[in-house]
Amino acid sequence: MTFQLVLAAIPVVLVLLFVRIVPKKATVVDGDTIKVRGVSWRLSGFDAPEWNQPGGRAATAALRTIVRREFAIAVVRSRDYYGRPLATILTLRGPLSWRMSARGHAWGEGFVGRFLTGWAWAFRRGLWRQRGRTGIVHPREWRRGVRP
Repeated sequence: MTFQLVLAAIPVVLVLLFVRIVPKKATVVDGDTIKVRGVSWRLSGFDAPEWNQPGGRAATAALRTIVRREFAIAVVRSRDYYGRPLATILTLRGPLSWRMSARGHAWGEGFVGRFLTGWAWAFRRGLWRQRGRTGIVHPREWRRGVRP
């Protein structure tokens, strides 16, 4: 009986350790970073433009809209290069990384993320609203100092 109780408690403990409810008062720092109770979380699954990069303000606004309007949970898995918690955000309408990629506000990671980024490019959404637009640089290159 006690062994079964311990087995039943394991998933509950794991959920309590790794899953957090994202409060609607979370501060959006940029298109892929939020601050929850003073701690910056890097959102995984996509890379959005930096706040001072072309398209960065639109990505930040899109993330702010989603975080403030919808119920979301975060699965905090590990830490990024800068020591920030790395979180996957799940909303009732799907993973946040997929939604930001499909809206054209981020470069998705993984097979589905890259597919959705291509879909946004094909239908001229977000960053790719004007195909001939100059100034679209992947955030990784922007951080290295590559400017258009």
